[in-house]
Amino acid sequence: MSEYIVILDLGATDQQLDAVPSEIAAYGGVIAQAYTPGVLFVEGEDLDLDLTGVDGIAEVTEDAVQDVDLLDLDEITATIVDAWNFGQSDDYDDLVANPPNLGANWGDFGFDDCTAHLPTGFHITGSLSSASRFLIGTVAVGLFLVDGPSGSSTVFSQDEIKMAIWQSNRGCQFLRSIAPAGANLKFVTDFRKATIAVPPLASLTVKETDFEAREAPWRDPALQQFGLATGSPGVDELNQQLLSRTWPGGLTADWAYTVFFTKYNTAHHCYALEALGKVVVAYHYVQNGFRGIPPVGLDGLDMVFAHGSCHVFGAMDEYTDSNCSVLALGGFLEVPNANCEVNNPFSQGCVMKHYSRQICSATFGQVGWLDSDGDGILDPVDPNRFGP
Repeated sequence: MSEYIVILDLGATDQQLDAVPSEIAAYGGVIAQAYTPGVLFVEGEDLDLDLTGVDGIAEVTEDAVQDVDLLDLDEITATIVDAWNFGQSDDYDDLVANPPNLGANWGDFGFDDCTAHLPTGFHITGSLSSASRFLIGTVAVGLFLVDGPSGSSTVFSQDEIKMAIWQSNRGCQFLRSIAPAGANLKFVTDFRKATIAVPPLASLTVKETDFEAREAPWRDPALQQFGLATGSPGVDELNQQLLSRTWPGGLTADWAYTVFFTKYNTAHHCYALEALGKVVVAYHYVQNGFRGIPPVGLDGLDMVFAHGSCHVFGAMDEYTDSNCSVLALGGFLEVPNANCEVNNPFSQGCVMKHYSRQICSATFGQVGWLDSDGDGILDPVDPNRFGP
């Protein structure tokens, strides 16, 4: 599979920009991911995407973008391009060449530290958000990085920002690569960074009620910085904004969720609240003996992202320390959690059980990727299943 970056010329006319998707399609390319304000990642088998001289395009390449400063990009676009360039580098190849923890159980990374207080471990159960019912169509991701005061342990370096963006993209790419054709899965991403004045949080007792106590102090100022409400209404407002806009390449979103990256001391390494369409990733170990992404390995951040994203669309944990059950039902289609490893000798490798680039049939069904009657239309959008 070939992959290209296409940087749009935002000074072009609307008519010129509107014509870009058809130019890409003429070469057999598919817009796999779009970033605001104007970056496209395009995929295709043996793709030779020669768009030189096409109006509306500033740059197109399958390699690292050269002479970025000469392109006069806005800050967000330049950050996305830097992340792409990192993904094409030897440093990234070295990072992911031999992942030392690949295949290890999620519980091996310290998730058991919390599960005595969290019956569902990595995942806080709840009804599915109306903005993220099944993983079919075009999915908007609000990638929201929260930086703390300069000089504090809550500040992200530029390299860490590039890592967060690129590995999030690789998590999306993994989901696209395993999705059935009928899912027609694409991602569109809005990256934003808030810098807030909140100092690193003091140590708190680890208990379930600490989720909101630890999240609100950094989440709410970050939301307010973008004119959003505080708390869950602000997250929902952001998801609705993601749904209502038109994205680069003319895409519109069917579903939306928000992923926060933070170095603040959260109550868990990574957790998803499916009813709110939200994932929180604690990028680093900060206090209290909690381990963030480094024990998993930065090479595994893509699978942490994919795991949390699957939760948002109804997939359930399958590792022992999550106290899963094969009798539990998950997702829009209420599919049994049959790959839960508790007392289950038939449990297989899966991103919901291991740091693994695999997916099991239970997770497939829970995110909506079932076609019960074999008509090529996935069950959640099949009128023969659920009516018009």
